[in-house]
Amino acid sequence: INILSGNKLLEFDYFLRFKFKSEFYDILEVLYRIEALYSLAKAIRVHNLVFPEFSEKKEFVINDCWNPLIKNCTKNSFYFGEGKNLIVLTGPNMSGKSTFLRTIGMILCLSHAGMAVPCSSAVLPFFDSIEVCISIQDSLTEGYSHFYAELKKVRSVAENMREGKKCFMIFDELFKGTNLTDAAKCAAVLANGIIQHPDSYCILSSHHTGLISSDHSLEGKQQFSCIETLIRDGFPVFTYKFSPGISDVFLGYYFLQNEGIDKLFFSVPTEP
Repeated sequence: INILSGNKLLEFDYFLRFKFKSEFYDILEVLYRIEALYSLAKAIRVHNLVFPEFSEKKEFVINDCWNPLIKNCTKNSFYFGEGKNLIVLTGPNMSGKSTFLRTIGMILCLSHAGMAVPCSSAVLPFFDSIEVCISIQDSLTEGYSHFYAELKKVRSVAENMREGKKCFMIFDELFKGTNLTDAAKCAAVLANGIIQHPDSYCILSSHHTGLISSDHSLEGKQQFSCIETLIRDGFPVFTYKFSPGISDVFLGYYFLQNEGIDKLFFSVPTEP
């Protein structure tokens, strides 16, 4: 192997940096693109990802989706029923609602970026705007409370739909920063607004099943789904399956008792 002398290396470096600078950067750009495409291709092969089909018809079906960040993830098929563009998703604590929503949000974002997605097949509309609101934070610097930050997100979506944009939205436990009476009124405004725009789709999750189900103006216009949880011998069994209907399982107090918190408050401390 012929090793270049120090002077030759400096000469070659000068040639690349100055005389061949533009061409050298073009070569680097090509190499960067090749590396990026190779990484995408490897991820598609390793994780068995598939490219979705975008349809101009009002079809929204994702079959056997999973989250590649979770080992032994339960696969789910997800769909909007015919003529429906609003899903109200229910389920108890720790049932997997937020994880499921993150998976759907990830699939929508990846598919619109031109990437393959973790499912066996998918037929989707093409959206102008995707809004995933799972962990909305307050803002001390701007003086926004958690509830007001939620309202800002909803307003942004409403403005987009008013402009005729096709929007996809995920709202996890929206309006939990206010009382149930106001939350029900706010949720009804959001739900009624969404169904007026059939080209836009929304998943709205909530622990409070009565927020939407009690609004008779929405009867038959929304789709109720849940992440199924079973009770066997007094213990919860998490299936992590997306299922039709409204969940009637409540586990908040169960987990409080399971942690022994109720006994801690009323037990007498023992002498050391």
